[in-house]
Amino acid sequence: MKIKEVIQAWRIAKRLAKYRSSKSNIVCPELSTVIFSQLLRKQGFRYLDCGTFKTTYHKDGVDFVVKIYDKGGVDDAGFVRFKFRDYYLAPLYQDSGIVIQPKADTSDKYSAIDSLVEIFGRKYLNYFDIHEFNVGHRNGKPVIFDFEHTGRYAS
Repeated sequence: MKIKEVIQAWRIAKRLAKYRSSKSNIVCPELSTVIFSQLLRKQGFRYLDCGTFKTTYHKDGVDFVVKIYDKGGVDDAGFVRFKFRDYYLAPLYQDSGIVIQPKADTSDKYSAIDSLVEIFGRKYLNYFDIHEFNVGHRNGKPVIFDFEHTGRYAS
């Protein structure tokens, strides 16, 4: 399955959620994510992980993951302004309810987090909830594929 097909499935899910909602011009975010999850599973995607705001799906043979935001909002959209932007796996596609992101190799996540701690320091990473379950490698480089703001950073 290609990214273009995933985006098309997402558009179909939103259309179906609009059709099934009580008000014909309003998309129900919760319903669209349920429908989209079903469409992904029919295409061979499997549950990978879930976090506070999203559920992530992957499929063998594709080089991306699909994140479905349960509450209808993308929590890490403002990554560009932070110092770790060069290490963040930027989305290939982003919508109000999903993100398609390059897949990271997480087999050596402890090495990745150690490298990132050396670069940024533990305190900075903790502020953005960047830990061994949110990092991996891509093309031999440590990368961050998830984060969120946890509070005020004290340098």
